[in-house]
Amino acid sequence: MSTRVWSGILIACSSIALFGCGGGGGGGGATSTEKAAAAGVTAKLAAKFGQIASDQVDDESSTQSLSTKQVESCGQSGTRNETSGSRSSPFLSSNITTERTVANDCRTSESGDGFSSSSREDGIQEFGEAEGGAVSYLRASDIDDDPATGGPFILEASGSGGGQQFNLSARFQGELNICEGCSSPTQGGTQELLGYFSFQISGNQAPNFSASFGDGPDAPIALITTEAGSTTTTSIDGRFGFDDGSDCNFNADYDTISPIITENDTGRTTGGELDVSIDGGESVRVVFNSDGSATINGETFTAEELAALEDDCASVLEDEE
Repeated sequence: MSTRVWSGILIACSSIALFGCGGGGGGGGATSTEKAAAAGVTAKLAAKFGQIASDQVDDESSTQSLSTKQVESCGQSGTRNETSGSRSSPFLSSNITTERTVANDCRTSESGDGFSSSSREDGIQEFGEAEGGAVSYLRASDIDDDPATGGPFILEASGSGGGQQFNLSARFQGELNICEGCSSPTQGGTQELLGYFSFQISGNQAPNFSASFGDGPDAPIALITTEAGSTTTTSIDGRFGFDDGSDCNFNADYDTISPIITENDTGRTTGGELDVSIDGGESVRVVFNSDGSATINGETFTAEELAALEDDCASVLEDEE
């Protein structure tokens, strides 16, 4: 997979992860009830990660070559090898074809016309799709090819041009399967995201944060979204963690008691129950009410208060789609 594809996935990750901020509700000074409210809002939005990731990689898929290539030396040092592969998918009866890139401390640089850049890739990244992009597969790890317990795939870049300096550092690790209107969803959802994935990004012209979905192959996250007429139902089971290095950070484990019901035209959540554990603490029941409010530990947040938890980041999501 090209660096540009992974840049698209970075955008996708940043968009959904920012929703974890909850407009300050996830801050270090917030109460556990306030954090649970922010986490409840995040639950119905987390599935957007899969939607945007699928869209980004689908835009690039037509230009990707799955032909086997020889090991190539990188411009400065290291090697980079691209081959075709095959992985199983919960959404397919047969395996999904993938493009697999193995970068062994691959360092490159280029310059000209007032522009210079250098980059480093180290690790293994793999991407595949089927059914015209309705099914996607993402995998990333260090050079030892162990996304569960090993290290991450590393992408670093820096350079200058147009009177500006830029730098970027990113880490990816995990394995995700995404269904976006595929023919065989595991739970009948119009969108499903299954697996585990973590990432970290920093740079002077990039959002600085880390996020994680699931806890490995034995404790994956399951995001199931079903759009039907005027409403969308969402269930989330597993862990979602977010940290922007400032006020917006939390680590929540979700257990869906009854799926969240959201009105498509208003965005209001009018039903559903979740058990949410923040930072490994005791589980808190989040109940979404028919008037758009939510009740947590006997405290009720109005529909307007819940909407405010989304507003700060909604524009970011719209800009990146």
